[in-house]
Amino acid sequence: MKKLLLNSLLLASIITNAQCWESISNGETHVMGIKPNGTLWGWGRENLNGNGGNFTSQPQQIGTATDWKSVHSGLQHSLGIKDSGMLWAWGSNLDGNLGTGSTAMISTVPVQVGTATWKTVSAGGRHSLGIRTNGTLWGWGWNEYATVGDGTTINRNVPVLINNSTNWKMVSCNLVRSMAVKEDGTLWGWGNNSVPLGITGETGGQALILIPTQIGSDTDWKTIVVTFGHFLGLKNNNTLWAWGGGDKGQLGNGSTNASFLPTQVGTDTDWAFIEGDAKSSFAIKTNGTLWAWGENLWGQMGNGN
Repeated sequence: MKKLLLNSLLLASIITNAQCWESISNGETHVMGIKPNGTLWGWGRENLNGNGGNFTSQPQQIGTATDWKSVHSGLQHSLGIKDSGMLWAWGSNLDGNLGTGSTAMISTVPVQVGTATWKTVSAGGRHSLGIRTNGTLWGWGWNEYATVGDGTTINRNVPVLINNSTNWKMVSCNLVRSMAVKEDGTLWGWGNNSVPLGITGETGGQALILIPTQIGSDTDWKTIVVTFGHFLGLKNNNTLWAWGGGDKGQLGNGSTNASFLPTQVGTDTDWAFIEGDAKSSFAIKTNGTLWAWGENLWGQMGNGN
């Protein structure tokens, strides 16, 4: 199993379904997955799971294609990339977040997004981000909080180029915030700054960050996860970092205070994978052990409490 996206609503699906999966992505009310044979599967809320508008509590295959490479589920829509690099989207299209240029409110099955080829994508709450195979960064969908990053607050129903850099590596976004890492290890953020993105290290600054703006000066960021109100990151040395809201202990630093700058969590150097939901955080170490911290109202920690 190459990649497993974990959060509180996904754990039960993994435990009760013993089939082998290549990757899984949880969209809160729907889940998408790819099997090693390249087939795409969905389950959960109807109209969002790609299954033609039918609710299903068990994984159902979406179409017959066997060339799905990756999938990412947002709050109300999903994005998938095939082996060819072609991008597909399905689910809610309320704000143009599918990127097809269509004004249709929803697509219950995957539809192709243009003819460009893509390296990676991230589905947020109502917007989407993607990096094309040439390393350029693109955004589309709801843009009221500058989440697209094109310097405006205008909704976009097709992908728009964010800037001319060609060295973007990965992206992550939620409802109102976006972040990305470049190949040079620098970290960038934009969107709603009410929960500080870590650019200024303080509250009361610029309300909206209209374009990707560098966070700090470090050049060793490996990956980033943007949740509803806090941020998690891994550096090249496998250290774990967190910042943003901390009221439920989701920063993992032993406090319930907010942190306005990326702050290392402990001293361990064996973190391999991170994921989070609104106020909970999850991580896997290089030895395969799973760790969780933060809100446990619905048993997210998986510790029996």
